[in-house]
Amino acid sequence: MADLNAAITAGREAVTATPTGHPKHAGRLSNLSLALYIRFGRVGELERWSSSANPIHNHPHRP
Repeated sequence: MADLNAAITAGREAVTATPTGHPKHAGRLSNLSLALYIRFGRVGELERWSSSANPIHNHPHRP
């Protein structure tokens, strides 16, 4: 589980460091979402994200 948590942390950092519209941004979001999905499958609970910690919250196509 520690490796998975480290991957989630690294994924969040990568998404935060990659500007929206960058060619790798969507792939990094996808990788992060997959890691979160796997952790949800193992733990079974959603974490509570603040808007600042949720990279999807600031997505330009989100209403």
